[in-house]
Amino acid sequence: MGWNMEYTTRGEYMNALEQALEGRDIPDANKMLTDIKNYFFKRNLQSVGDTEIISTLPDPFALAEQYDGKTYSDKRALKKNGSAGIVKRFFIGILTIFATILGVVFFISFLASLVGGIASIVMGVLYFVSGDGIAGVVNSYTGVDMNTVFANRFVGVANLISSGLFAFLLSVTALKALWRLRKKYHTWTLKKISGCFRLPVSVDDVYSKGWRILVYIFLPLSLIVSVLTLAMTIFGVSFTF
Repeated sequence: MGWNMEYTTRGEYMNALEQALEGRDIPDANKMLTDIKNYFFKRNLQSVGDTEIISTLPDPFALAEQYDGKTYSDKRALKKNGSAGIVKRFFIGILTIFATILGVVFFISFLASLVGGIASIVMGVLYFVSGDGIAGVVNSYTGVDMNTVFANRFVGVANLISSGLFAFLLSVTALKALWRLRKKYHTWTLKKISGCFRLPVSVDDVYSKGWRILVYIFLPLSLIVSVLTLAMTIFGVSFTF
């Protein structure tokens, strides 16, 4: 952060910050303290040491000075009364327009993929339960005979469910990534316009540990099953229940 670090532990840094905030005109100083404590805890859970975390933070007294006379959590006021000039605000505004358009395009694409994945899973379950029943419905509406497309029902069910699961996991992960990028971008613009430090967005702010484990296991597994069953369909390899 460009300052000579005098603190090596979370306790030392937080104590210094509490001292720095005393007497400052910051209505929600406790909110700042809580956010920074939580930042330490999250990063510690990611096996990041206190010294490394402190290196990403500003000097406590400089941080307190930045927010003196301001409300830490009032982002609108921070932007309105920020130190950025007209030119910087203009270019950030133009960049925001392009980022928003691009984000909407990706959001619609991944949302469509998500809907397709759910539909594929539902179709696979119905094909497993009803067999010729759902195949007849699909054939009457689309002209596609599922019993002809797939080598047999086992291959069809496995392909539909695995393909749908892959699309579902990939789409949700991508949508979460877009949300993280959105949060990171808003944090960056707030920092640039206000001239005040803002805590960076961490992975845990978007992806829970449970979701990451789920994706690590089932995303590659569903892809493998999908590819194998597709190969079975192409080469006519058949299995029975």
